[in-house]
Amino acid sequence: MIELFHNGGFMMWPILVCALIVLALAAKGGRRLLDTERSPRAHAAIAAIPFWGGFAVVLGVLGTVVGWMQIARNVERAGTMHTSLIWGGFGISLITTLFGLLVLAVSLLVWLGLWLPGRRLAAEAAAEARVEAPGKRDDFALEERLERLEERLRFTESLLESRAGRTPRGEAAG
Repeated sequence: MIELFHNGGFMMWPILVCALIVLALAAKGGRRLLDTERSPRAHAAIAAIPFWGGFAVVLGVLGTVVGWMQIARNVERAGTMHTSLIWGGFGISLITTLFGLLVLAVSLLVWLGLWLPGRRLAAEAAAEARVEAPGKRDDFALEERLERLEERLRFTESLLESRAGRTPRGEAAG
């Protein structure tokens, strides 16, 4: 495994950093999820996990492209090479993409493992909040929705009246 990491080249280090960030975010998000306060920062930490996994893939592909450029330069300098050397170089250049994809796969599994319990805890907390203060939140949402509907109605009325050649509120245009 260490030899594989070493063969991957310099791009393996940033990918390893992404993997460590994923692990740190998972630990932080999991710990905060278990807190009694259920901090919103827990969800932010959990939500960032797939980003870093995806970024590891991008770095892996970048490392592969750099490897292919090195292969092309070496073939150009040598003039003729045995095909097994060239294909061996291509295989080594794919190590970074493989490592990036592994980091992404692990990050998505960790994210899913933390996201599902987080959703369940959030739903339980919302249900508790509704039991403690019934109707307050729902009444506010209904009032807000009613205001938006009334605003749309006024806009639609003014639009229809202006198309009919009248100004709003029944006055003749002139």
